[in-house]
Amino acid sequence: MKYLLFFITFFLHNISYSQVNIESKRSSDKNILIEAGLNLSKGNVKQLEGKLNTRVDFKIKKNHKFLALIEYSYGEVNDEMFKNEIFFHSRLTSMIFYKGKLGIEEFLQTQKNEFFNITLRQLVGAGARYQLFHILFLDGYLGLGLMKEWEKIQNDKDNSDIRSTNYLTFLFESKNKFKLVSTSYFQPLINRSEDYRINSEFAIIFSSYKNLKFKNSINFLYDSNPPKEIENQQTSIMFFLQYEL
Repeated sequence: MKYLLFFITFFLHNISYSQVNIESKRSSDKNILIEAGLNLSKGNVKQLEGKLNTRVDFKIKKNHKFLALIEYSYGEVNDEMFKNEIFFHSRLTSMIFYKGKLGIEEFLQTQKNEFFNITLRQLVGAGARYQLFHILFLDGYLGLGLMKEWEKIQNDKDNSDIRSTNYLTFLFESKNKFKLVSTSYFQPLINRSEDYRINSEFAIIFSSYKNLKFKNSINFLYDSNPPKEIENQQTSIMFFLQYEL
């Protein structure tokens, strides 16, 4: 029954919705990852979208790991820019309790996203990370935390809020072949639970030649209270080439 509940949760989770999310980028033995993605579609509308990520992580001590991620995204529709985003995220994870299954995370984030009319979003937060299970090649993680968020929005009022930030991650890894990562975040306001964001990503990563990998990801973001003139949900499919040092 426990395994049945897990697989039901896993498949329902994969069709739920997605926000910037670092889970598929931190599960690696390598210290540096460079990731480039491109999505081009032509028809009645010509759309071009590109993304470049750089991730650096390293162990400070046995159970302490630091991660820094820089990401840039650019998009055009019919040769007119619709997306110009830069994103920085740093996180310290210390798995120091319960034989390394339970830990503490602290993180900082800065983001600019013209597509969502975000002139500047900054946040600082902390929480707990718990390894739910480890079954052969399959791992599950649960994160619970709080974050302070500051937003400067175009043509709208500035925001200063406290949100709960929670995530559920499933990771299946066949060593040296492929990896599946499924993550969903749920981030409601502390004082107004009807104002929330859901952010999900499902990614499959194939090993190719030595340190070269191919990644295909599906992302969904839902915001119950988005900035003015912005739709409350966004979906994207991206193809990436990864190189690990």
